[in-house]
Amino acid sequence: MIRGTFSFGIIIAVFSILACATVPERRETPHWVGTIPPASDDGVKLVAYGSGVDQAESNEAARKDAVAQLAHTLLGRFDSEARGVPDETALLIEQISRDRGNSLVPEDRHEFMRPDGTTETYLLVHYRQSLIEEDLIRLAAVPPRERPSHAMEEMTPEETPPPRDDIFPEMQRLLATLPEDSRRAEETLQQVLARASRVVFSSSPGEIQLSLGSDPPRPITVRVAGEEGLQLAVLELEPEIDGRREDFRTSLRTGPDGIGQYRPRTPVVSGITRIRFQPAWLEREIGRWRETHDSARIRAGLDTLEDRLSTTASLRVTSVAQGIPTAVILIDRDIAGNPIGARDAARGAFQQFQDLGYRAVAVDLSTAAETALSRLENPGVTDLYDILPFDLLASVERVVLGTAGIAQFNEAEGVTVVLDVRVYAFDLRRDERLATAGFEERVTGRDARATLRSAFNSAGRRAARQIAPRLP
Repeated sequence: MIRGTFSFGIIIAVFSILACATVPERRETPHWVGTIPPASDDGVKLVAYGSGVDQAESNEAARKDAVAQLAHTLLGRFDSEARGVPDETALLIEQISRDRGNSLVPEDRHEFMRPDGTTETYLLVHYRQSLIEEDLIRLAAVPPRERPSHAMEEMTPEETPPPRDDIFPEMQRLLATLPEDSRRAEETLQQVLARASRVVFSSSPGEIQLSLGSDPPRPITVRVAGEEGLQLAVLELEPEIDGRREDFRTSLRTGPDGIGQYRPRTPVVSGITRIRFQPAWLEREIGRWRETHDSARIRAGLDTLEDRLSTTASLRVTSVAQGIPTAVILIDRDIAGNPIGARDAARGAFQQFQDLGYRAVAVDLSTAAETALSRLENPGVTDLYDILPFDLLASVERVVLGTAGIAQFNEAEGVTVVLDVRVYAFDLRRDERLATAGFEERVTGRDARATLRSAFNSAGRRAARQIAPRLP
């Protein structure tokens, strides 16, 4: 994804074909999804992508990506040597791209809902050569001072921008001043935005597809045109699991020609991991400004600045776990650690795995087997072979094993139950442990029996939601 001389974050384009808010049934994936369309004599074809918690959010993300790619294409044709363009030209490219986005209708689209309820949208957009030439003529014909509207355009400073080599130190210096007066702060921020408009920031490839557990096949190349030795902050943001999201932070320094390479970590969760690159000082300075100023204009300017001075790539991590027969064994335990025969946690986990589209296999074990499994503090594959019946081992390829034990039971004010949950996933084909998860489940109620049943069932469902994305 390219971050050039303008803000993609404030670009909003409306494709009329995206008006539908419902999620259609998943059809066969078109051949163009996940590919880079081949070069054409008649302009370029773009594959835009968006994901979100619902179809509206994924459509919005796809719209933004499509318009960002239109703008990137136009910028590449206008500034083929990537030297950067003036702020006026950047804003005009933004305007032209937004206008073009209003008129272009995607040639094809593909959208579907994942098993976890989130959605994805792909758009195939054809930016024809005649339209590119028309937009280039429009770009060249408009005098620089005839600018499109912009949230902070009236604050443009009259001073001459600094030499290119000083752009990043000068932006950092200006942000560090942090004026408390709103007007001075707006003026300072506009000076920073004017300098940021000259930065060409990109990452390639924009998306890498791989299987869960495999190493990324190639590094991500990050380019900040002409900025050798720039320290970048790198943030890997994993997909959300059960309402929580893990992140990993590191750093990268650009080399000659402003180019650096980053090899992402081996993914441990399926879904889309976002990898964001930005100057190492940017997050700190923007945070200080947000704490000091609550003006909508200043906050919009900060959003624009962050978008201009960053670039994002994605890891699309897939898994085949849903199609693999998996035994689900969760054992309810009392406060003394002894198995309880109700098996509410196992039912909850089994139902959740089925809801997620997995080939879950319910298991009915003997009391002796349940007791032996519940006493294992750190179970391994050999324990499964020793305890589980042969017919079960022969019919499944994976086993999810866990315990949900009562850690606290309080009836002082109503009923409060706290469960300690530990769950493990094993691959019987490879004789290895695949993943683990652990958490506390707290449930309150009025009736002791109903609260206990609800707690164990909820714990089982949560265990399935936490372990499923970790299964390759």
